[in-house]
Amino acid sequence: MSTPIEQYPLYNSYTAYRVPPLFVGDASLLDADTLRANARRFRDVLQPNTLRGVDVGFGSVDDNLKNAGALESCTWELLGDEESWNAIQKAIADEAEAGDADGGPSDLPVVSAKEARGVHVQLRYQKITYRALLLRDPDNDDTRKERGFLSLPLLLVRMPTALRTTFLDYITTTFDTRMSPLRLPSSFCSSSFESLLAHLSASEHNIPNTVKAVQIQLSFPRLRTPDNHTLRSIDITLTREDIPLFLSNGEELLAWNSSLIPSPDSAQTASRTITGPFTAALSHYLSGHLALSLESPDVEMSKISCGVFYLADSGKVKFAPPPAASTSGDGSEVEMESPIRTALNELYSSLVREAKGTSLQDVVDRVQVVIPAVVKGKGKRAMAVTDANDERRPETRRRKGRAGTANDEGDAVPTSPPPPYEP
Repeated sequence: MSTPIEQYPLYNSYTAYRVPPLFVGDASLLDADTLRANARRFRDVLQPNTLRGVDVGFGSVDDNLKNAGALESCTWELLGDEESWNAIQKAIADEAEAGDADGGPSDLPVVSAKEARGVHVQLRYQKITYRALLLRDPDNDDTRKERGFLSLPLLLVRMPTALRTTFLDYITTTFDTRMSPLRLPSSFCSSSFESLLAHLSASEHNIPNTVKAVQIQLSFPRLRTPDNHTLRSIDITLTREDIPLFLSNGEELLAWNSSLIPSPDSAQTASRTITGPFTAALSHYLSGHLALSLESPDVEMSKISCGVFYLADSGKVKFAPPPAASTSGDGSEVEMESPIRTALNELYSSLVREAKGTSLQDVVDRVQVVIPAVVKGKGKRAMAVTDANDERRPETRRRKGRAGTANDEGDAVPTSPPPPYEP
């Protein structure tokens, strides 16, 4: 009887966190020795020790952890992509089945630091296993170690509350960082589902059987106040047979009015819920039946669930494993799940980018910088407006009218700060 291969860790339910760059000094967190050292230290934090009859170590324990049994192992390892994970797990299963005592860890495939998606932290108890993933996107990676820091911007945690708090405290104190929950905007939830439908449509995949029933929650956070008791959210369930109909109707709507989708440079892109044909058709339907339009900035998509993934604005995420590859007549595996796998990989990369946020350089490249300048001449002051990427001498404009008034558009000072960014 063959040993079953353990499922790729990403395919599960997690709570997402945004992680600033980790301070690692001269060491490398992606080094095997450093990973083993952190696994040993974190196990020491969790493992209770007795000192003069008093337990010291992991203090507050909730019921879930009490029922998990004793801690058997704590491992920190590099996590590669799904293909490398399956190769390693298959080698472990083959070795266990053969009972080869001569084989050692050196005989197994190894994930290099360059190819790694991040770090896989696994806590194996007697009855259950908890895990956390510190992740990056190695295919589009500018997060290499620089000046003693290493950026793994996305943290996915699957642990009970007390254990999760202890783990977050360990990361905070060990790597001199401060994490925060990852809030997913409405446009992220919407565009992720639109991307999945686009991949399935392009490959002529069976959309109803893949997506299954779709559950959507619309919320109204801008209308809430501590004093009112207005409607907080609306839950919508669509059967699998409705999805292709909404998709085709949405394509017709966008062909007639493409302005329903904001341009990528629009300032309202992050708060918009209509990001493709499906949400355009859904907005049209809700507007006709409930007088509720997704074009309103007060309406946000706070949750979406389908047969492939689950996303919530609170940072709760779930990735469902793609269907197994089928077998052809000659015994070889045929890759049938490529559209789903491609959509999941895009969703993973989008989550990493969302966690990373906007850098300061991105902000500088996108906005116009208003620089005060002193103009020679009659002692007059003027405002010089220049673009961050324009190396030409800034154009100066003289003020007209009374002092203290801005009659020229060039004299105007921005009333709001630039978009937030992650350092």
